[in-house]
Amino acid sequence: MKARKINKILSFMAPLLLFFIIWQIVGVLDLMDTTLLSKPTKVFERIIQLIQATNKKTIIEHSAESITRTTIALFLATTIGCSLGILLGLKKNIEETLNPIITFLMPIPGIAWAPLFITWIGFGNPTIISVGTLSAFFPIVYNTSLGIKSINKQIIWSTSIMGANRRKIIKDVILPGSLPHITTGFKLGLARSWRTVIAVEMLAATTGGLGYMVFDAREYLDVTTVYAGIILMAFLYLLVENTLIKELENKTIKRWGMIT
Repeated sequence: MKARKINKILSFMAPLLLFFIIWQIVGVLDLMDTTLLSKPTKVFERIIQLIQATNKKTIIEHSAESITRTTIALFLATTIGCSLGILLGLKKNIEETLNPIITFLMPIPGIAWAPLFITWIGFGNPTIISVGTLSAFFPIVYNTSLGIKSINKQIIWSTSIMGANRRKIIKDVILPGSLPHITTGFKLGLARSWRTVIAVEMLAATTGGLGYMVFDAREYLDVTTVYAGIILMAFLYLLVENTLIKELENKTIKRWGMIT
């Protein structure tokens, strides 16, 4: 079991390591203009400098702001999206009314809402969190509704015959059975929310955040800091993906036999 886990980690890390080695070689051989492409060694040095910064916000503080905004946005999207998704899955007339609207709005990229929200409520956290919430909402509501509708009707009928009321059926049959789909929606919502929050920070943040930091560095043509921010964005998401999300999948999706 341990060997299998180590092999899995190595198979994941090897392509990343190869990517950074090729990147370093390109930088060392000056195959690209250094004002456009910093070497990985310089980028990691800059990350250390940004962690230790004393005259401005550290990269940890910028990361904390982005994580906080994403957490709030995801909480709101999950609360609203799951509630509405359950309603859509259980009530066909409500689904027929709202589904065309959801289908129409779902393909719109989250960042496309940013100018509108900036016009409505101005710059700062309210706009960033609102757009992040909207971006995460659609995959969550869609997958929750899909999960509810995917429950085997025979199981619901059998439970009803055994004397269970509607509330008990929802609590003990429908919700547990739809958890794999809800988890998938949450995973997609997290990815969309994180990307959108970072992007909107570039336009609407006034105090900090990784998007704000990267956009500010661009103003000064500080490409190394831009790369440092991008790498940290990916690293933080991978960290959450391989801890929180994996744990959720282990407790829901694997249990219900949807993945191996």
